[in-house]
Amino acid sequence: MYIEIRDLSMMYPGASQAALDGVSMELRHGTTGLLGPNGAGKTTLIKILSTQMLPTAGQVLVDGRDLQEQRAAVRRSFGYLPQNFGAYPDLTAWEFLDYMARLSHLNHRSERSERVHQALQEVGLMNEGDRRTGTFSGGMMRRLGIAQAILTEPDFLLVDEPTVGLDPEERIRFRRILGRLSENRAILISTHIVGDISSTCEDVAVLSGGRLLFHGHPDVLVRQAAGRTWNLYVDDAGFEALSRQFNVVGVAPEGDMLAVRVVGDQDPPTGAEPVEPSLEDAYVHFMGVDVDPTELEVAVVEEAGLA
Repeated sequence: MYIEIRDLSMMYPGASQAALDGVSMELRHGTTGLLGPNGAGKTTLIKILSTQMLPTAGQVLVDGRDLQEQRAAVRRSFGYLPQNFGAYPDLTAWEFLDYMARLSHLNHRSERSERVHQALQEVGLMNEGDRRTGTFSGGMMRRLGIAQAILTEPDFLLVDEPTVGLDPEERIRFRRILGRLSENRAILISTHIVGDISSTCEDVAVLSGGRLLFHGHPDVLVRQAAGRTWNLYVDDAGFEALSRQFNVVGVAPEGDMLAVRVVGDQDPPTGAEPVEPSLEDAYVHFMGVDVDPTELEVAVVEEAGLA
């Protein structure tokens, strides 16, 4: 599977700024993480690639086929998990997937049964097949979403903000599932949570304001923060002063103090210990913004190594 995105632009009616502005990149086998803050244009790009929306300008080629000219043919090779995935609450997981398989023109009962069985097994829901989806937790529902996305054994899987609202345990489980699925297909994961892609992606693209700022191997991005990442301990007053000078990557309380991880171009703060940067550190340094406070605890536990 080879996807070529050429000068893709999208301007919504009445908008003063393009949602996508001349985005060009190539996607191949394996997992690509599409990073960027909310409003960066990630979902717009995903909707164009999943044939839900036509771009204002530009072109997408999938194995040489024009996405706009051969939408139906290309769509059959795609699987898609939207950010706001839902299922019919009164159907069991098996019934729902069987119904989705019918919509995907899997008309032979034995083939549908085999595909549903395989999909449930892939996402760890085999023992929940007879359970109504209305009783599923958020994490189970996201796994069901992946199951429906892989029913047709797609060559290209699009996943939009897959772990929003999930607890750390379910996030880790979900990432492992995507890691396994990437062995035989191309996957594009759109997220603003760096931890979603730090351990699974061989390729990273960073969007901001509709523009592609970076596309390459994660190690190249990590080198941006080499020698500019530190751990230190401060009190509440010290944290306020520190956060005005540096970008904060992670923070966790330890007794009366706060264990803080920061990146910046300035001289290191007093009492700071230099550490090897992670992808999270590099992204924060590259974008020049603090991590969303709602993600700080997760960032500390999974990326910063402060816990």
